[in-house]
Amino acid sequence: MSETQVNDVAYGSMTIQGLQFDIKTPYKEGHMITAGEASQLNQVRMENIRNNFASVVRNAVQDYRKANGLDEEAEVPLDQLDKDDLDEKLSQYDDSYIMGMRGGPTGPRTPQDPVLREANRIAMEKVKVALKKKNIAISSVSKESMDKYITGVLGKYPDIMNEAKRRVNAVAEVTLADL
Repeated sequence: MSETQVNDVAYGSMTIQGLQFDIKTPYKEGHMITAGEASQLNQVRMENIRNNFASVVRNAVQDYRKANGLDEEAEVPLDQLDKDDLDEKLSQYDDSYIMGMRGGPTGPRTPQDPVLREANRIAMEKVKVALKKKNIAISSVSKESMDKYITGVLGKYPDIMNEAKRRVNAVAEVTLADL
């Protein structure tokens, strides 16, 4: 979403069903909000935390299945999970959560730096190829494990960062003539 300013009113540009629209973006740091706005923001915050934390609970369920020799689809009695541990992890995540910052319980998944973002994209593709060669379903790899693999690949192969820089610079040099 891009932002523009018209007569001291900020607008964000958004595509809806293929059409471009300008929508007011009235909220800024320090803005006083109404009770309804506070309620809505709290609801969005809770939904974001729930969505981001779901992988941690999903991993706890998978760990329980593995530890008890259960099939991947076996029903897990939720009262058998370490709820105290999950409560502690959620509390830590809740305390560190910053509204508007992308990322899950382990931090931002996609870096803001375009070179690092491209390097992560390249490393991710390399990891996917390696997993496929080992007949490991990508969907079976947790977010945390995937992040570790990507970090490991980036640490082991510095040429990936060089290639990412080359790609970002190449794209930056491309200019389009009037369309």
